[in-house]
Amino acid sequence: MAFKILGVGNALPKFMLDNQMLSKMVDTSDDWITSRTGIKTRGILTDEKLLDLSVAAANKALNLANIKADSLDLIICTTLMGDTISPYHAAMVQKSIGANCHAFDMNVGCSGFVYALEVASAYFKSNLANRILIVSAEHMSNFLDYNDRSTCILFGDGAGAVVLEKGENLLSMKLITAGDDSILRVTRHAGNFPYEKFGFNKKEKSTQNVWMDGQQVYMFAVNCLVNSIQDAAKQANININEIDYFLPHQANMRIIEAARIKLGIAKDKILSNIERVGNTTSASIPIMLAEYVSKFKRGMKLLLSTFGGGMSGGSALIKW
Repeated sequence: MAFKILGVGNALPKFMLDNQMLSKMVDTSDDWITSRTGIKTRGILTDEKLLDLSVAAANKALNLANIKADSLDLIICTTLMGDTISPYHAAMVQKSIGANCHAFDMNVGCSGFVYALEVASAYFKSNLANRILIVSAEHMSNFLDYNDRSTCILFGDGAGAVVLEKGENLLSMKLITAGDDSILRVTRHAGNFPYEKFGFNKKEKSTQNVWMDGQQVYMFAVNCLVNSIQDAAKQANININEIDYFLPHQANMRIIEAARIKLGIAKDKILSNIERVGNTTSASIPIMLAEYVSKFKRGMKLLLSTFGGGMSGGSALIKW
């Protein structure tokens, strides 16, 4: 079905914020963070731009695929927000890598990359593209309140990219959307229109922060991973034990471990880098694909599974 992966790439910020540094900023400790999340360090953009990471990841993927940017038919970027709202991020990636195809952004939170795979699949099936670049890039430190230890410890910045071509290596896909803003949301900048001058009492603050109900997110995430993995395997008529590696979204090691136990998956089949990079939102899975690419052999079955705000989630079963 639809595509095969030709190349992968990733890029992380130069500055890595470790738990000891965080403990000097907020009431926390290395033990507290590690025991609850599995995270030790995460990348934070400082003097770099998100575009810099995006271009670096894209060029690595193109080089591994041994193709030029001007042979691309489409670029999809998944991101909460690029360096600017307009121009949108994909347009600047297109310019920076020297491509001449059309490009657009998608915002599906942490689930963006897997959703982008389905969009790419539809383009291939419709004969609208032969080669597609997906770049998932997130500047989560832009949205965090570093006085809130429940959220600022979790997220990091980063970018991952894949080059796709028409092929038969997508075995199945299961996506989930359950619209809900009560347990996880990123608020927007409110602007400074003088509502009070016209008799309106606006209580919204001009902030842009991550807010979540951790326990409810945990329950949704575990169920989402379990259900979408089971559904993707069933759709492909493959036993879960036949899958070589699982690449779950790197949000919290407790979530991953709970889902692993429920599904009966061997520990050595679960790939993870959360200890080093934290939760990089939609960039999580493509960053891992690039990091572990040397492990993958032709014909291996990989299960890419995600969950996140929206609420959303899903799994893609692919053959390498």
